Amino acid sequence: MKKILFLTLILTGCGVKEKASESLTEKAIEAASGKDVDISNIAKNTEDQKFEQQISFDGKPVFGANKVFSGSVTIIKDNKGIGISGAYAGENAEQILWTVSQIKEGFTLPIVAKITNKDSELNGMPKALVMCNNFGAKDMYGTPMPFEGELKITKLKADLIEVEFNAKGGPATDAEKPDNWKPFTGKITMKNPVAISQGIEKSAVFQ
Repeated sequence: MKKILFLTLILTGCGVKEKASESLTEKAIEAASGKDVDISNIAKNTEDQKFEQQISFDGKPVFGANKVFSGSVTIIKDNKGIGISGAYAGENAEQILWTVSQIKEGFTLPIVAKITNKDSELNGMPKALVMCNNFGAKDMYGTPMPFEGELKITKLKADLIEVEFNAKGGPATDAEKPDNWKPFTGKITMKNPVAISQGIEKSAVFQ
């Protein structure tokens, strides 16, 4: 899954403009992952994407409001359920990644997932992860991540995906220091996202 996300992020960031390139991209991802994937319509969507994010930690924005991002959404079905991930890259190597795993088939929106480091606390809920890397910042090693909270997928369409999270967190060094955690919230919207799927048709997931 990580290989698929990584390759797609690079290739979509470069801008795939021809149908032939779309086919080559798909073959490259399949070769790296060993799985059949579907990235149909990637050429059109890379040109039509619009990305918006409002992510704040301790009341301060993690990224500037005008930062330009491009990226993709990956949908994978395995024996644990459905997984949906978004990976986005900024002009100065900024990165945003969110994942929701163990989603049951037949789900309805919103999908509510738990952000936690302890699987024993899931109680049947999907599990979520959020990572934000601001490599352009002076203290990139202090870039925060959420350790406890909730993430919701509120919109899941072929032309619009929206995610919100409300959590507490901090730099990785504070992962085991809950007294140091601060509010970490965000909303991520992508119009006309590039979407790839493995093990399930995208039409079976988009609502």
